[in-house]
Amino acid sequence: MSLTEEQAEQLLDFSQPKIDVSVMDTIVQFFYEGRPGSGEQKLAENIMKQFQEHPQAWLRVLQILQESNYSSTKYYALNILKNIISTRWKTLPEDQTEGIRNFIVSMTIEASQSFETLHDNRVIVSKLNGVLVQILKQQWPQQWPSFITDIVGASKTSEPLCQNNLEILKLLSEEIYDYSKGQIIQVKAQHLKDALFREFAPIYELLEFVFENAGEPSLINQALQTLLRFLSWIPIGYVFETNLIPTLVNKFLSEPAFRNSTLECLSEIASLPGDSIADIAMDDLQEIQSKQIELFRGGLARLIEILPVETDIASMWHMASSDEQAFIRMFALFLATWLKQHGSLLEQDQANWNTHKIAMEYALMISRVDDKELFKIILEFWSSLAGDLYNESVNNPEGTNGQLTPKHFPRYRFDLYDKLLSTVRSIIIRQTPKPEEVLIVEVDGEPVREFAKDTDGIELYKAVRITLVYLTHLHPDDTSKIMCGMLGRIIDGSEYSWHNLNTLCWAIGSISGTMAEEEEKKFLVHVIRDLLSLCEKTRGKNHKAVIAANIMYVVGQYPRFLRSCVVLGMSSIIYLSLCMIQTFYKAVGNMISAQKDVWKQSKFVEHLMYTTNEMWSNMIPTIRTDTSSLMDQSMLRELVHILRCNYAVASTVSLAYMSQLSVILDDAMFLYCTLSQHISGMMSPRGDIISYQPIVQSMRAVRRETLRIIEVLYQRIDSGIQGLQGLQDLAPVILNSILGDYTQSPPQSRESTVLTVVAMCINRLSDSMLPLMGEVFGALFEPTLSMINEDFELFPEFRKPFYIWIGAVVSNVFGIFADFSAEQWNMVLDSILWGCRHLQRDVAECCTYEHISQSRLCIAACGRALKALRDFVLSAVTTDSRQFFFQNLYLNLLKQLLIIATDPQYASNMALHSALLSRLFLFIEDGSMDCSFIPEQTVSNQ
Repeated sequence: MSLTEEQAEQLLDFSQPKIDVSVMDTIVQFFYEGRPGSGEQKLAENIMKQFQEHPQAWLRVLQILQESNYSSTKYYALNILKNIISTRWKTLPEDQTEGIRNFIVSMTIEASQSFETLHDNRVIVSKLNGVLVQILKQQWPQQWPSFITDIVGASKTSEPLCQNNLEILKLLSEEIYDYSKGQIIQVKAQHLKDALFREFAPIYELLEFVFENAGEPSLINQALQTLLRFLSWIPIGYVFETNLIPTLVNKFLSEPAFRNSTLECLSEIASLPGDSIADIAMDDLQEIQSKQIELFRGGLARLIEILPVETDIASMWHMASSDEQAFIRMFALFLATWLKQHGSLLEQDQANWNTHKIAMEYALMISRVDDKELFKIILEFWSSLAGDLYNESVNNPEGTNGQLTPKHFPRYRFDLYDKLLSTVRSIIIRQTPKPEEVLIVEVDGEPVREFAKDTDGIELYKAVRITLVYLTHLHPDDTSKIMCGMLGRIIDGSEYSWHNLNTLCWAIGSISGTMAEEEEKKFLVHVIRDLLSLCEKTRGKNHKAVIAANIMYVVGQYPRFLRSCVVLGMSSIIYLSLCMIQTFYKAVGNMISAQKDVWKQSKFVEHLMYTTNEMWSNMIPTIRTDTSSLMDQSMLRELVHILRCNYAVASTVSLAYMSQLSVILDDAMFLYCTLSQHISGMMSPRGDIISYQPIVQSMRAVRRETLRIIEVLYQRIDSGIQGLQGLQDLAPVILNSILGDYTQSPPQSRESTVLTVVAMCINRLSDSMLPLMGEVFGALFEPTLSMINEDFELFPEFRKPFYIWIGAVVSNVFGIFADFSAEQWNMVLDSILWGCRHLQRDVAECCTYEHISQSRLCIAACGRALKALRDFVLSAVTTDSRQFFFQNLYLNLLKQLLIIATDPQYASNMALHSALLSRLFLFIEDGSMDCSFIPEQTVSNQ
């Protein structure tokens, strides 16, 4: 097998009517199976890329699919065809679209001749199905009105074909109902939804036909999975007015081959009627509730046969097969969903109390299983239950001393769940995950706290915290008793382990503020006293360090307690690691911040920083005398530690830290510049490789920590006169040091944090920064742009900060552009448009603007970026630069934005680009553009 450039040229010659498909097979095989990085693989990759990008490549697809003997080549060809369908289908002649559709349909039918061919060609069949669904989105129902009738009729002729056709219907439902947002315009998406809704009857008949007559297990599972995708939107009568529920419960739930898929369907049914409940008549609603109870009682009876109540699920979990674990997860999902939606129906009727009791026993057993995903499922139910009980107790504070009648509902529910919730408290406390503050990573050879935002673990902690808060509000004495009991058993050694101690302390920290102040103080004094006692009597530095860290964590979570306490077990501090000492400084900083008098805060900060300042003052003279001492790794680590302690305090007391900053600022700036010279000097002869050495990483850590202190002050000091004056006085000092260093340093040794620090300065000081902006812009714009404008990969850590900085400039000091030449204006605009071409959403969205439907993470990223492009345009048309903007920049901006907005790879940002285009067009409609595109000619919009 060989590959030559001549073969490649023939393949890319689209003047020929056909290609040699065997050559294409060879090229694709080299790409997938060749030696990684080899010349032939790179050549194959280049050829495939050129072929795919050619506008006539799709004309070769049918030949490739017919003649290729290599499945990856067919997959590659189908990708080309799918892209054409998505982007150019409406421009193709009708006979060609008809031919493509018929060819794909025939290929799909051919691949579905038997279950064996379906299995052997599953990758290609899956791709064929995807292509067919893309065609349906373009042609159905207008150009292909008989599709549903055709596919249902064909499905009854062959079981393998039926199985694949059900997969196509499932994909169509997903494309229309689940994935249409951002992919299809709303009107078209609604049109497709209406069409599928209207034509569901024959689809349901097909599902019933399969459930009654199919003999192949894979076909039945496919029908169940297809039904699952339909249940969220089909007319509710198909669920509750047919035999669907009895069929699922009585026919399939007990069968091992089908029980997992059946439970998924039952879980979806359990969530009904959902948001549409307000549109259902009372009689119909009561009938639905009755059917829901029948579903749950019948389903639970079958599940008890499979998994008896006396089963120890927690013990059997790790010995269970993957299929059995999946069954337990589906069981938990069904249980949690149904009880969350309809659990009150069981509470109200004494005849259902035994069913309710059994369901709660299962929920408790599942909660004890050591599996995060399983715990998340059942936790949602406990949180919902506790939240409901809490809200009822707040709205109906009067109780009836436990008279178990629905008439006295709040008291009745509280008594029903009181004992159960005590057990739930114990279980959840033992499974409390790590909170955000406890994420520890190693940076520059030292353990540091890392704030990982919105990770799965943090979201789980937040859910646990909310649940524990509700549970504590419902019965604070019981929560306190449980936690103190657990702590007692840890102290006596019967349950001592780092895990048990950590989870308990995290749980204690999570319920801050839920008790009355006196009760909380009494509880916390007991906890701290016991933890200090445990620290004193425990042997081993590591054990003591863990206990001390937990003391600091707990103390830091209780601001009311901090206000009334000055010294808390300082003896434990000697056991803290550097990272934990920094946590201690932050905890004490929180204590200081509770004092409202800034002068007193400053005095407290002075006392707190005495030790670190003494260390600092001992080191600096040595460094100033002999800067080569900065080559000592241990000295650099001490400097990093001192600066991190300073950051911990600055981040909590803000304005009161300014007096402390004056103590270290000059020396810190000296260190910053000196270390930059060292780093640049080390990189000059040895290149980028030196940046990975520990000594260089430690040097850069000192610089980063210095910048972080400045950044947090600009971020958190309030907007009072004293605060803003302090920030204004600080700006020239820090900019003089960091800007010159940034410009003179090699790109590899620059700190991206400089950009965010300067952006924060501009955001806070706004017009006051104008006198300094010439120097700032010259130092940051072109040096940074030259680092990132060659491709989308080099210096990734600089891209988002660069656009955050640009956004700050455009939003706050747009006047800097008044004296710019046309070339400079275009360079700024082109740099922002370059950001819009990034596929990373957090970079691209920094250059467009925030959309209301973005996730919380994207909203935060966009908010920090200040929506640079929108602000650039709006500022340009509302200042004296309006005429220049319309005559010199408008057409280029419109052209570039249209190119970006119509490129499929930027489809995720379509809403953002469309909003900007809309604004550009509106300038013409509303009369904002009162000048010609040609200089020196004014026009009227009338």
